Amino acid sequence: MAKPLLVCKCVAWSAYSAATAEHHISTYNHRVSLQTRHTCLVTVQDVGLWHKLATMSAEQGYIRQAVYCWSKFLSKERDDFEARFTRAQLYGVLREGWKAKGQFQQLLGKEPGHPEVVKELARLYNEDGDPSTAIELLETQLRDHYDKLDLTHINMLADLYINLGHHDNAVKLVNRTEEVFCSQGDLPIDLQVRRGTCYLNMGDQASAVADLQQLLDHPVVEDEVSYLDLYLLVVEQACKAGLDKFAVAYMDKIRATPGLLEDVKDWQLVIDGYCRADKHDVAIEMYKQKLAELAQQDERYFPTVLALARLYAGIGQKSAATELLSQLDNQLSQGDITLPDARGVQLSLFIAKGSIHLELGQKEDFAACLLPHYSTLLQLAENNAAIVKAANQASSSGAVPKELVLALKRRKMYARKGGRKGEGAAETESVFQGYVSRDRRKKHVAEADQAAELLLRRARAAGIRSGAVSGAEDTDFEGDDDQGQPQDLGDLPAELQALVAAVTADQHEIPDMFNPENTQLYGSLCDLVHVLLELGQNSEAESLLKRAQAVSAFSASSKDAMAWWGPSGLAGNRASAKKAKPQPGAASDGNVSDWAPAAPAAAAAAGPAAADRREHVRKAREGIRL
Repeated sequence: MAKPLLVCKCVAWSAYSAATAEHHISTYNHRVSLQTRHTCLVTVQDVGLWHKLATMSAEQGYIRQAVYCWSKFLSKERDDFEARFTRAQLYGVLREGWKAKGQFQQLLGKEPGHPEVVKELARLYNEDGDPSTAIELLETQLRDHYDKLDLTHINMLADLYINLGHHDNAVKLVNRTEEVFCSQGDLPIDLQVRRGTCYLNMGDQASAVADLQQLLDHPVVEDEVSYLDLYLLVVEQACKAGLDKFAVAYMDKIRATPGLLEDVKDWQLVIDGYCRADKHDVAIEMYKQKLAELAQQDERYFPTVLALARLYAGIGQKSAATELLSQLDNQLSQGDITLPDARGVQLSLFIAKGSIHLELGQKEDFAACLLPHYSTLLQLAENNAAIVKAANQASSSGAVPKELVLALKRRKMYARKGGRKGEGAAETESVFQGYVSRDRRKKHVAEADQAAELLLRRARAAGIRSGAVSGAEDTDFEGDDDQGQPQDLGDLPAELQALVAAVTADQHEIPDMFNPENTQLYGSLCDLVHVLLELGQNSEAESLLKRAQAVSAFSASSKDAMAWWGPSGLAGNRASAKKAKPQPGAASDGNVSDWAPAAPAAAAAAGPAAADRREHVRKAREGIRL
């Protein structure tokens, strides 16, 4: 009799716990409801509760906890298709695409041609940069599982064709869809617009106009259905094809519908379209309207003013452009305008402002605009060179244990990549604790990582910053940092302080003006030097040149001059490092010295890589020499 009585008690407790959980839901205390159901699960192993908890966890945003609960449910109900599908979707939310794709492939093996699984898989492959596999999946669905095909598959496949430039394939697909799916009705407007844009790219303007004009029969917004994306697509593609006048009708309808153009790219696209159609008065009116809507503290205000000033300068209204720039200078001097946090974005804005001054022939204003910013940029680059040099010397001195050096370098690398894999995944407010992957690091590696993180936390608490750009990203290491009180690191060895400084200084916020991709940054520097010489400011021009040459030499002599970490000390290159025979006088401990700028004597025998870097230095110096 004892066993049935125990079962009755457990069932009664389960019913009581479920009722209590429902009460907490009704009072909007969802976390307590989750905890109550967890207690119930500990007492009675009811698989149905795992299903309920998984759903509740996802609704509350505890995605990893939801995955854990679905896994518990699937350990008992292995053939539940819906549960596996939902868990695979959650893997995608967690950016664990490899797991999501694996789960969806398994589901596709059990139920070939399942329409929703095919859509999810195609989306994942396309997001991972593999559109060809996504196209193959959708074409297989079209060929082998015609009975499970819907218009969403057609839309996805047409978009993939268009993105890859296969416009003829997209047209054939839409034409076949019109014959088969729409024999009794009209082709959906989104497919008509896509076919029309393909005709534009194929040079068939007559067919394109016939398709695209159908969109004008639909308002931009109709019964909470928005066609704005289609209107913007027509404007973009028509302007690209040179049909600027044709695009005006679509831009007028967008402009006539208030509250639509909130995204900067959208309204800039429309304004550019009006400019291409020689409707500059409409473009100016739109800029003024947008500036009236934006507060000066809005980060979009500054670039909008510059765009309007450039438009004035481009159409010959120089006085209006000058007045607008003078007003902008007053607002900047008074601190009324909010600048972007990213230093590179800030610099690009002032370069744009300087180019307008130069276009207007205002050379003094051009120099006054850019000289302070380039001086600051060079100072940051010089500070960075000092930081890297000190870190190189400290890591090769042997005063700091090798494992700690490598751990500090790993922290720098994790800061650049957004964290160690699995780090920061814990959901601190969730109920369960079994959803975090096991730490697979070796004991000495984990200890070194913890020591490095403790040093960095103490450095942040003490406010130590070596460069003008502030530091590395915070991490989730829960170490003892003396209750968060500021720590004095002055008693640390100088070598360790140099390494900590290299990690905490975020040098990647410093734009590299000698990077071949930064042609605008380098070109504006050359323009600035020329203008300074024309203005008779020879000493400023000479100082700027000398500092820029020194920075360019350092940038070209280092594999990654903007960061203090490199491949030779990381796990991925240890095998090749072991095979390589140490050269006389060369460091072989995997420290920063392995990729430090080579000494003059060693540079002559350093091989093709060093020769390429020397050639880079020579070209950089010649390019900046007047």
